Amino acid sequence: MDDAVDESPEAMLGNPSYAVVFAESLFDEHDIDMAQEDWVKQSAAAINEYGATEWLAELLYTLKSGNTRNPVLNPTRTIVISASFRGDHDALVSSKTWIEANEKLLAELGAEKWLQQLLDILSNS
Repeated sequence: MDDAVDESPEAMLGNPSYAVVFAESLFDEHDIDMAQEDWVKQSAAAINEYGATEWLAELLYTLKSGNTRNPVLNPTRTIVISASFRGDHDALVSSKTWIEANEKLLAELGAEKWLQQLLDILSNS
């Protein structure tokens, strides 16, 4: 995998750190217990089942709190989140704005491509 940072508009829109500060617990050492391909497929199915708005809101909740109400939503099952996301910062956009932008991006790219891009953003930024 290329370690270069993706600065495309899609990657910039898809970056959840623009809307929330990540929970410190997400950076704790942990085991990877799911292949990326499996996480992408299960998450795409969850998006189809629950809808993009609910899935995206739950993702932000998981990243912000470090807790998850649905284990499928936790990207740390399949990646180590880049330390570049660690630390407090001001949100650049509201959670609502981020969710609305990513609903559109999900529809444009398709769930599986968007989810793989999310994993790339979270692990390489």
